[in-house]
Amino acid sequence: MAMHTPHRESPWRDPFGRAASRAAQVLLLAALFALLGLLFFRLQMVVIAVLVALILACAVFPLVRRLSDLGWPRVLATLTTFVGILVVLAAFIAAVVWAVADQWDSLMAAAQQGWQTLQDASARLPFAVDGAAVQEIWSRIQGVASGGAVEQSALTGLTTAGEVVTGTVLMVIVLFFFLQDAERIWGFLLSWFPPRHTEKLRRTGRDSVRILGGYVRGTAAVAVIEMLAIVVVLWLLGVPLAIPLAMLMFLGAFIPIVGPIVAGALAALVALVTTGPWAALVVVIAVFVIHHLETGLLRPFVMGRTVGRARGAAEHRARHAHGRRRGRRPGGTPSRRWRGPWSSCGCHGPVGLVIQLTGSRVEEIPETWSIG
Repeated sequence: MAMHTPHRESPWRDPFGRAASRAAQVLLLAALFALLGLLFFRLQMVVIAVLVALILACAVFPLVRRLSDLGWPRVLATLTTFVGILVVLAAFIAAVVWAVADQWDSLMAAAQQGWQTLQDASARLPFAVDGAAVQEIWSRIQGVASGGAVEQSALTGLTTAGEVVTGTVLMVIVLFFFLQDAERIWGFLLSWFPPRHTEKLRRTGRDSVRILGGYVRGTAAVAVIEMLAIVVVLWLLGVPLAIPLAMLMFLGAFIPIVGPIVAGALAALVALVTTGPWAALVVVIAVFVIHHLETGLLRPFVMGRTVGRARGAAEHRARHAHGRRRGRRPGGTPSRRWRGPWSSCGCHGPVGLVIQLTGSRVEEIPETWSIG
């Protein structure tokens, strides 16, 4: 007669066991994120170079595809696009260097005159201003501008220059391979996933590249218009270094919120010490008006043409697949649950769009699957 063995319940099924397993999972995720953060800071130059190359590749890859569709060999299409990017970047840097070298002497003379005007104006203020402290600040600024501080930290400057050159060379190499072998690289990454999910992940990657590339191209178009507008304002006011300051505004357009504020403040500061307070006030007003016209009128119009189409097509496909999985009519109005966790991140830029797109595709994949 067989003896009946009593069933022993798993110790992980009670509330304490479930809490312990969740705590272990949280600790494991925290350790993983800490390891990723450590790798990022240790390999910061490599990570930044790869990210910049990825962003540029997403922006110009449609040109490579268009040339390939016209019958160009893939290598020739890649080289043409690659050389075009390098020429644009070299022209950008050369214009900044030329403008700074050409107007540096006049800038320093105008800055000294403007600083003296500010000192005379501060002497007439109703409250006392420490003249010695102000003069010390001005002496430090002159020392940095004349190269004294640079000579004292020559080793640091050489190290930084070496890192910039190394990162730039690495970015250029990675960019070329992204443009030349994008499909092979993405195919290799997809080979780690189950075959039944490959097509969904391939569509996700393709739509993400379109959204990110459209955002970069739209931002560049808006930044060019903003740069031309601020060049005209600075030139009419007679502010030195109008071209470098406008190019700084162009770069600042790619950094949300912080970039335009820093670039506009620097332009106003240069106008203050070289042309006077009224010119600085006009620059501040002009930057404010241009920025609000850009965010309220120009950016929605441009982004609607560069990002809106790709995003709309991606959302339609994801909504169609979600509707079939839910058993309702495809193409219907998406429910709040479908948008829920992925649209609540609060990001309306390219990162938020890509996260929302990827999240909607992940919801289509069953829970019982593994990588391998």
